[in-house]
Amino acid sequence: TVGGVLGVMKGYNQIDPFWLNPLREIEPFDFEGTDVSLEKAYAMSFKHALELIRKNGGEVTETEVTIPVTPVQTLPLEQNFEKTVPSFRERKDCFMEGNEYTFNFSGNGFVVYGNLVSTKSITKDYIHRVAIRFGSEVFALAEPNDDYTAKFEVLIDGKSDHVSTMPMKNTSRKLEPAWKYRLSEGRHTVTLKWLNPDPNHVLRINDIIYYSENPLPSPYYHPNDPTN
Repeated sequence: TVGGVLGVMKGYNQIDPFWLNPLREIEPFDFEGTDVSLEKAYAMSFKHALELIRKNGGEVTETEVTIPVTPVQTLPLEQNFEKTVPSFRERKDCFMEGNEYTFNFSGNGFVVYGNLVSTKSITKDYIHRVAIRFGSEVFALAEPNDDYTAKFEVLIDGKSDHVSTMPMKNTSRKLEPAWKYRLSEGRHTVTLKWLNPDPNHVLRINDIIYYSENPLPSPYYHPNDPTN
């Protein structure tokens, strides 16, 4: 909270009255359903802080607290997505027709964004019109009790890479039918194969993000632009 951050940085009594006065009005009252008030929470937090200081070699007297300072150590560098630069986001706004979907790209990684959508009570045309304006995520959120899980085999350059699962139930859904990073830089072909198609479900593909180990040649880069 704002009050907590200011208290740590400036000390409780130095917090501006704008933030502190509303808290002081309710500090003695227990939170509903508990026997803990803000005053009691303050005391517990302060007690635990002092105990932790003692436990780690500090000293606590009636008027002072001494906290030992440990030497600063340089931690090893941890860096994600090295040589993985977003190069282009291609809008697709389509459905998987049949049981396969294939695309090509140049780079070293990709993420396919989309949704599994139930057609038990709506049509593909309706899904398309809503998804164009608001995205297709709303259709996944609307299915709390659908136990169907689609399985898609992901083939990269003709070889099976992994099987992606997409639960329809909104509590376990995901928005990425497939992704892969750290491929060798170059031209790749990706195919999604629907292993257990169901007539009451469709796969909506919204867009695909491509990655490369090379920085963008231009802020206006487009993979189909012959000048790039």
